[in-house]
Amino acid sequence: VCALALLFAQPYIAGNPLSLLRNPGLTLFSWVDPTPSMGYTEHGQTLHDRGMILLDSIRRSAPATVRHFLFSESEGRFLPYDGRHETRQPLRYGPCGLAAAEKAWKEQMTGYSLPCLLLASDFGRETSAVLDSLFATMPTGAAVIAVSLAPRKPWNASIRGAELVDDGQGK
Repeated sequence: VCALALLFAQPYIAGNPLSLLRNPGLTLFSWVDPTPSMGYTEHGQTLHDRGMILLDSIRRSAPATVRHFLFSESEGRFLPYDGRHETRQPLRYGPCGLAAAEKAWKEQMTGYSLPCLLLASDFGRETSAVLDSLFATMPTGAAVIAVSLAPRKPWNASIRGAELVDDGQGK
């Protein structure tokens, strides 16, 4: 009888963080990497646009009671996100800003039920280092979902066999 029950039982993974996205008590704090590498265009969309499309998709499919915030680089904190274009952050040069988002999340998450930090990035070297620190100091009862938006095809180029030739004119 037990074997039959196990055969028809559906798999259940208690620690599946994606199941949080369907929880009506969720508070979602989102950060989309604003660094220039996220401006890489693939199939007519930048990686940053793909991140924002992901957030919009989650916002539309999540229960209406889910609170959704997006990190504002200019404000240094998470602001309510309703999907309007005005709340989106432009790409900018400088450090990735994930450390500031992590700090703001840890400060703002208190008092909210089921706090979850969603990170959308191509996870370059600097971003990955901050991510390692975040996972090491993760608050109890909180979740982090990291979504890689790395290009499907390599976009770095290299030059091989190049040599400097003096044309005699100093050029």
